[in-house]
Amino acid sequence: MTRPRVIGIDFGTSTTSIAFSMDRGDGSRETKVVNLTEKSPLLETTIAKRDGKFVFGDEAKRITRSSLKAQLTAWDRDGGDEPFVFDYNDGTVDGLDAVTAFLEEALRKARQSLKDEKFGNKDDRFYICCPASWGPRARKLLFKAAENAGINLRTPANMIDE
Repeated sequence: MTRPRVIGIDFGTSTTSIAFSMDRGDGSRETKVVNLTEKSPLLETTIAKRDGKFVFGDEAKRITRSSLKAQLTAWDRDGGDEPFVFDYNDGTVDGLDAVTAFLEEALRKARQSLKDEKFGNKDDRFYICCPASWGPRARKLLFKAAENAGINLRTPANMIDE
């Protein structure tokens, strides 16, 4: 019996990466790191909007210097009741939408790199790393964004402190 593929997403302060482990068919497992850019497994955890569309990574970094994760961490520490609003050079956008779009893009890049449209399907088991210092608000937002992006974490226990 083939065991499900296990996918880990490291939602990092400056970069995000994805690795996975899959059954080789002989009882052993193979682990691979996915290239999320042409030359690297690391995707800058930066997002911006240009002409009404989200842009990510290096392209976003040319527009803004503000890290998505840094703003999310600051919002979480604030402890208020207001929703997370992501602020970039040309305006603001709903924070949940921004995090969801970023995770969708990371998954799209992984599928493209692996030439596997089924990567990250409902049968795969996901884990996502987040800062140990994050409180319940940021964790809840990241969990919801993952769900919205089609990443089935199944339970908040699949969010691992880094």
